[in-house]
Amino acid sequence: MSYEANYLRGINAPFKNFDVITIDVATTIREVAKLYDVLNGLALSGIADCEFKRNILYMKGDADKASEVLRDAGFLLSEKRTSLTLSPITLDSRNIMKAIFYKALSRYVVKRGFAVLRRTRRGRKRAIPQFIGSYLEKLKCERLADIVQESIVVLRGIQFLLEIFENGEAILWVDLYTPILDLKNGRPLSPREAKRRGLQEKYIRYIPSPRERYELTMKLLNMLCDNGELVIPFADGLNVKFECKFPRF
Repeated sequence: MSYEANYLRGINAPFKNFDVITIDVATTIREVAKLYDVLNGLALSGIADCEFKRNILYMKGDADKASEVLRDAGFLLSEKRTSLTLSPITLDSRNIMKAIFYKALSRYVVKRGFAVLRRTRRGRKRAIPQFIGSYLEKLKCERLADIVQESIVVLRGIQFLLEIFENGEAILWVDLYTPILDLKNGRPLSPREAKRRGLQEKYIRYIPSPRERYELTMKLLNMLCDNGELVIPFADGLNVKFECKFPRF
């Protein structure tokens, strides 16, 4: 009896040699949230994909433009820049690679018609199809959305978890993500909010069977893949590729 694992295989050890530019950034604890807002903006605009750790900015992209944006936002940057190749041998480097990858992934899925939840939950990046206006009706026809009650919608989204190995190979775990959305404020309800509104029992009937879960996940993946591959471009031109199918064992 064969079965499919819900991950995508990376093609050609995509994280074996991961080149970045490092810049020292002076900041305080109070400014970290503001810094990450700027870094998210740099990623979405395609200027640079960055991760900040221990007062060092690790960057893939246009260092000149990124530095200009950061200085305009009030941050003090070192004039010195260092080119560095991160090795996947260390956990610290793999975590930096993963964070930078999620920046590039977020930009890509937004361009393909998804919205990305800012918070990464348990290491997973979550995305949902655009659901405003006529998009919601289309999602309903595709079995990717259903109206539970006025202004409350169950939506089928997708969540990713990147796993990088010491040899530079990687797999991208993929699973269905099914939030309850409040259309009035455009955000998912927490389990506590859903329970308080009496939506738990209604939500249970939307839990898919294993076969439905697979079909819905593949339907969402196909919205992101081309020619059998999921190709995630970084701001510096690097493309990380995954086979857009689940391996069978």
